[in-house]
Amino acid sequence: MRKTLPIVVIFIALITNIFCDCVDNDYYNGYLIDASAINFDIDGGKDSVHITNNEAVIINATDYDWHGNSLKTTTYTPNEAKDSVEGEWFKCVKVVHDEIFQYYKITVKPNTTGKNRKADINLRGTEPRTSGEGKRYYCEETLSIYQDAK
Repeated sequence: MRKTLPIVVIFIALITNIFCDCVDNDYYNGYLIDASAINFDIDGGKDSVHITNNEAVIINATDYDWHGNSLKTTTYTPNEAKDSVEGEWFKCVKVVHDEIFQYYKITVKPNTTGKNRKADINLRGTEPRTSGEGKRYYCEETLSIYQDAK
């Protein structure tokens, strides 16, 4: 029993280390905001997504029209401060009250097109992170907006 105890302890430590590495790598998925999609009905309206990390900035937004023969996309670039972007039927603005209470306010106009709509807002962290292998990268995430036509 005494000879196997150190082996069991080492084995448990190795397994725990491997598990922790997997958890650390998975942690960065969904790191910037709390939700990955928001759904609106035909009337549009306002909704918000809590910001998990206040360093998130908007890279761009893409409006998709998939009802034709081919996918049509229109890409919008953010304002200079990279905390708001506005398309033809949607607007996304970063609202900061304090360190804890921060969110993106999404506003969607009523849908009179008769077609469902989708837009993706691409976000990116401003500070690089380091992975378990020592590689540096920026957290990136997409917030999707869907709007029904009926």
